[in-house]
Amino acid sequence: MDTPVIAVGILGVAALGGATLATFHLRSGSAPKALAYGHGAIAATGVGTLAGAVIQGTATGLACWSLALFALAAAGGLTLLFAFRLRERPIPPAFIVGHGLIAATAYVLLCLGVLGRPDRDRALGAVPERAPIAQPAEAHARR
Repeated sequence: MDTPVIAVGILGVAALGGATLATFHLRSGSAPKALAYGHGAIAATGVGTLAGAVIQGTATGLACWSLALFALAAAGGLTLLFAFRLRERPIPPAFIVGHGLIAATAYVLLCLGVLGRPDRDRALGAVPERAPIAQPAEAHARR
């Protein structure tokens, strides 16, 4: 499997954890520590995987822009951890929403850059044309 696609999967799991975390915080003002630390660890793994793909040259274009936004979201996440979580201070909802919006935007860019639209990519010359696969009826008619 392609490294950028693996990054999409890992960061998708981190996004689900982040959405759950945000829901806990916005509804009750706190969330389980294990969920917060797990979210951070999974997100860091995904960003590291994406960074490796960018360095290797297997992720380009929008995926590179998404890495920049993920770095910004990571800085926000570390701020949430060190300025609020570890000091046991309440996290302002605006910080949670801002962190989530930056990360979600980065994830959408990553998905568009990695998964893309094959029809559009082929029209732009990014994906080489493939020979059509012969249908069973055509294969029998040729014999």
